[in-house]
Amino acid sequence: MKVQEQTSKLRIAQLKDEAIALADQGNYQTAAENLLQAIAALKQKALDRFFEVAEEIENLDYYAQRIANGQFDTVVRKEMRDQSHQAQARDRKDLQLRGVASGSTDSLEAVNSEEGGVLVKCVREKGKLRVRVISEGYNQDFNVQFPRRFREEGATYLVEEVKLSADGSFYRVAGDIKLYLLPGQQRKRTAQTTSSSSTTRQAAKAVGSVADLDTTTTVGDGVLVQCVKDGKKLRARVVSDGYNPNYNIRFPRNIREEGMLFVVDEVKEAKQGGSYIAYGKIRRLV
Repeated sequence: MKVQEQTSKLRIAQLKDEAIALADQGNYQTAAENLLQAIAALKQKALDRFFEVAEEIENLDYYAQRIANGQFDTVVRKEMRDQSHQAQARDRKDLQLRGVASGSTDSLEAVNSEEGGVLVKCVREKGKLRVRVISEGYNQDFNVQFPRRFREEGATYLVEEVKLSADGSFYRVAGDIKLYLLPGQQRKRTAQTTSSSSTTRQAAKAVGSVADLDTTTTVGDGVLVQCVKDGKKLRARVVSDGYNPNYNIRFPRNIREEGMLFVVDEVKEAKQGGSYIAYGKIRRLV
């Protein structure tokens, strides 16, 4: 079964690449239709019984809707490409956290009562955003299949229903999804990455430690950078699409922590080539 699951994930990665190629050519409808047909085929083979495949099926549906609605922007393209690279480059530890930009709860209705539903919470585990049931009477170690576009680290949700998967190894949410806030609690507001003129940007600097950085839940128009172990040294590498993942980046040493993800305003290749320089503000991706 593990082979079947892995084969499915590789095929899904190829589907994303094919959809990107079609969308890049302006064939949005064909790209969306191909993704929807692939979803139907995967479900017909009951491959959604595997949690990771079920996650990707939901993801394919989300991307199909975005492409069909003319919302194939640079962020969607980058996420699809990064997730494809992650699936197809399993031996590259520095690519393991690609495609982890979280979604947003902004479009969800907020409630203060947990009546009539089940509480689930979004947490970050090994770089990935996972959802767990926190209401009593459920196995809190089980993963929950949950729309990625709503996943925001630390957010709690009230879902209408939680159902056990066919093989009893994970949960699926069903019905309405709402943001759960304690009485008096305000929605989380996190700094968003914004673009500015490259002519006014300075080489990226950071004062203090990584804990002193502003945070962001989205990559937006910025560039995703990850700190990785290279022998005994901690290096910074770009993991956004369109950059050489083997190039080192001139990046503040005082905020380097293994596995940490950052969003910078801009990355440019050094004049002598072979490396990058980070420019603008540095934010920690959460």
